[in-house]
Amino acid sequence: MRYNRYTPIGFAEVAFQWKTLLKLRANGFNDLQIVAVTPEVDYLAGASGELYLCIEDFYNWDRINTLGEENIDIAEDLCKNVDDIVLNIISGFPGIDLVSSRALFHPLKGFLDSLAMRMFPLEAVFKHIQPATVLCFHQDEYKISGANLLDKHSKRINGFYFLIRDWTISMKRLLQTGKPSPRQIVLILEIYVLEFRR
Repeated sequence: MRYNRYTPIGFAEVAFQWKTLLKLRANGFNDLQIVAVTPEVDYLAGASGELYLCIEDFYNWDRINTLGEENIDIAEDLCKNVDDIVLNIISGFPGIDLVSSRALFHPLKGFLDSLAMRMFPLEAVFKHIQPATVLCFHQDEYKISGANLLDKHSKRINGFYFLIRDWTISMKRLLQTGKPSPRQIVLILEIYVLEFRR
């Protein structure tokens, strides 16, 4: 795989984005590197004979699998911490011992896996290319539905970049105000979980 560093990049997930980025490259963005994110665009790009990069060339799927295994422990720890906080707040409530956030383990694990599958490939591209500019598209909803989070690609990679950036800024601001309470962190996480699944 050959790529240039410090140049503009654009992520193409659908045919329209691929064609738009090709037009931009032909009309002034000569050094634009197009990264194919989906099999659809990878196929179109390969058939076109145009120069492009495939996102899968930047990272190792074994690392993603390892992260999936690590997410089991993270999800279990999050469930335990939420249970501890809830029990601490309302310990005398009748039947509270019958309620546990462990019932949310599978959706939470799915969310963490979905996050890893989007974040780490994107991070790998940025680490290798260190782009001068990132061309992004207006964020429309995916027309995919299903039973779990992995079926609901509610944010494409173009929008996901901004989501992570904004969440990081919110967390930094919160940490600058002193030691945040678990409730403040949960509120910020809730806001971004809702935004991610919107």
